[in-house]
Amino acid sequence: MTAVWMFVRPELRGRWRSWLVLAVLVGLSGALVIAVVAGARRTDAAYQGLVAWSRSPDDLIVMGPGQGSAFGSVPAETVARLPQVTAAAELTGFTALEPATIILLAPADGGIPGSFWRRKLLAGRLPAPDQPGQVDISFTVAQSQHLGVGGTLRVVLLGATGKPVPFRFRVAGIDAAPGEFPPQYGFGDDMVWATPAFGRQHASQLLSGVGVALRLRHGTANVSTVESELIRATGGKPVSYYSLDPQAVNTEHSIHLQAVALWLLAGLLAVLGLLIVGQLLARLTVLESASFGALRAVGMSPAQLTAAGLIRAALIGSAGAVIAAVLALAASPLFPVGLAAVAELHPGVDADWLVLGLGMAGVVIAAVSCAAWPARRAATAPSRPAVVPPRRLRAASALARAVKPVAAATGIRLALHRGAGRTAVPVPSTITAAAVGISGLSAAIVFTASLGHLLATPRLYGVSWDALVENLQNGSMAPAAHSIARDLQVSRWSGTYVAVPLQIRGVQVGAITTGPGPDGSLTAVPLQGNPPREAGDIVLGERTLAAIHARIGDTVSETSTSRPSLQRRIVS
Repeated sequence: MTAVWMFVRPELRGRWRSWLVLAVLVGLSGALVIAVVAGARRTDAAYQGLVAWSRSPDDLIVMGPGQGSAFGSVPAETVARLPQVTAAAELTGFTALEPATIILLAPADGGIPGSFWRRKLLAGRLPAPDQPGQVDISFTVAQSQHLGVGGTLRVVLLGATGKPVPFRFRVAGIDAAPGEFPPQYGFGDDMVWATPAFGRQHASQLLSGVGVALRLRHGTANVSTVESELIRATGGKPVSYYSLDPQAVNTEHSIHLQAVALWLLAGLLAVLGLLIVGQLLARLTVLESASFGALRAVGMSPAQLTAAGLIRAALIGSAGAVIAAVLALAASPLFPVGLAAVAELHPGVDADWLVLGLGMAGVVIAAVSCAAWPARRAATAPSRPAVVPPRRLRAASALARAVKPVAAATGIRLALHRGAGRTAVPVPSTITAAAVGISGLSAAIVFTASLGHLLATPRLYGVSWDALVENLQNGSMAPAAHSIARDLQVSRWSGTYVAVPLQIRGVQVGAITTGPGPDGSLTAVPLQGNPPREAGDIVLGERTLAAIHARIGDTVSETSTSRPSLQRRIVS
């Protein structure tokens, strides 16, 4: 190794500037990959971290006059004493007529948002518990209503007598908590959090429902058992419930897609980095191999010359690894992205030591690997004459012959000409790098456009209607249907009933009925099969089909709490 170091040391003293420039380029390529990989991991973990920190409830039971006579009601104390319940917090829900997309919740005490269902504040502060005119709003409400801290939220609530009651609230804070992130489960009401003082002051004047947030002994595994217990307590009537687990699954899935996109970007950047670094190291090896003939003449073997090239690459890679780690840390505040950035509890600089360690090792290994073949080839190649005839690129020659105009053929030959000797240019790897870059950019644009089209077209994910009209007091919908049928701005409409609790082969599902109305198929968007046409037809989602081990055309037993089981045929 003495001979190898005797060669490497003077090369380092004489060419350290070019080696440093190459190390910086290696570091930039490595930093991009490391930063994006760490960002993908951070994006994937952000919402799960928020859920764990928030200690969100496993189930939310809603009862009271606002649910109508079709639903049962159980005292909050009874719900809290169920054996599956380990902790409970009471709150009151108020129905908003305008904006219709929100639900106003007022905790009974400081448990929410204290030790029970904490909320991450994005701006401002929590409202004072004794101030009925203050609220904090979810970030989705802030976006849709264009509100900031200190702004005024105008809400029209439904009074106990059925008349609208307007309110004005001062926005004290903007929050993010599990249950508030899109895509929402069910109809996805955005949350506005009032104070205990507002609940005590206005509960008797407004149409309200008592809610109980539950933390269960075995988490979501106890949800179905709790629902069954409450149905028995109400004499067979269902209760309105909201399990946060399906919503969390939806949110985590959407955030995971963003993380997958980052992983794909990291892979693309890694390929581009290898192509660029590989051709730069190959070029450096060719330039520094000019003296190999003389070194072989004084006794250096091909193995020693190869080792010298690998040591040079390792030194460049080591310096690049340090640069990559520093730059990746500096870029970490750019991540996570999208919804994960809202959920992230600790934004800013973040050191993912696993990714940094593996990334630094990967940079060194990549540099040595890229230099291995050129170093071996240069060490074993015979001495070249002073003038080396240029090598022709067969593909370029064939393409030039196929082009008739002389000017175009000449341009192609000049553009794809490799050159000779020290002026040779690695044309194939350059073209490959450009092609991979363009392909990756095109894939990213197509993915972004496809995701945007999906989010902008609700019918593609099962929402085929633009508005929902409902009677919160469980009265007749005939007057509303008559008015809708005459409205020239309504192109299609269908009667429906939502959140019907059913069991199919022991699996509990929330059903949506179709009709009456001229367009009963509005509420179902079948991916396969046909829409329901007969009374015994039923449409099931892909996950439900997998859970009950059924397929289109099968007949299943469907059970409701208020009637005996019926046989249904799966049509889509």
